[in-house]
Amino acid sequence: MISKEVWAIMMDTTPPSRDFIFQPVEYDTHIGIRLFRDNVSLFSEEIQEDITLWVAGVINKIRALGVPCYIEVFDKPKGKAL
Repeated sequence: MISKEVWAIMMDTTPPSRDFIFQPVEYDTHIGIRLFRDNVSLFSEEIQEDITLWVAGVINKIRALGVPCYIEVFDKPKGKAL
């Protein structure tokens, strides 16, 4: 189960846009932050750079807790996305 600390990092760190969609995914060995190409492509190049920096910051904070964390990229959301 995703710890409270990891969950807080993902949910309390404000993304660059309210329309940015991502899904935290928990695996046995790591956490995935799932991004969607069709969502990210809607933003300007400047906002896409901000998204990249935001995701990198979230991953670095999670990894600082000793939890492996990686980006996953999919074409379209499946199920409920945040």
